[in-house]
Amino acid sequence: MNPWVFIGKSIYEVLPVEIYTQIVELLPSLLAGHYHSFEAMFHGQVVLNTLQPIANEEGQVESFVLASIDITERKKNEEKIKERNSLLEEIAWLQSHEMRRPVANILGLMHLIKMEEQDEDRKIRLYLEHLEKATEHLDQVIHKVVAKANGIV
Repeated sequence: MNPWVFIGKSIYEVLPVEIYTQIVELLPSLLAGHYHSFEAMFHGQVVLNTLQPIANEEGQVESFVLASIDITERKKNEEKIKERNSLLEEIAWLQSHEMRRPVANILGLMHLIKMEEQDEDRKIRLYLEHLEKATEHLDQVIHKVVAKANGIV
């Protein structure tokens, strides 16, 4: 935007109502010498507005400077990072909770099989059926984790 369009105009004429209103609300604090920053929309972009008081030689604030920086890309990148973090949290939960249960079942069944006498085929077959179901469940969970992980890339 051409900076010459701002010369000789009040901030009310130049700024969107949202930014102007925010400045008016912050004015007492700004005149007390405090710095402020806030985000707002300006011409379809997200801008970070920073207000800096300007004091005279006696230390009294006479005016302020408004600096606006386009942070639209940064905000988009932050949103992507939040989405990826959410997926990573889901993957971590799947790994720590859903995968642990079938692994514990498989280990327990393997322990029972080792303890059984060889002549008790019926019990061993039952244990093997449970072992197969637990392994299939673990395989499904692993597929979920892989699908989530592929969604991050």
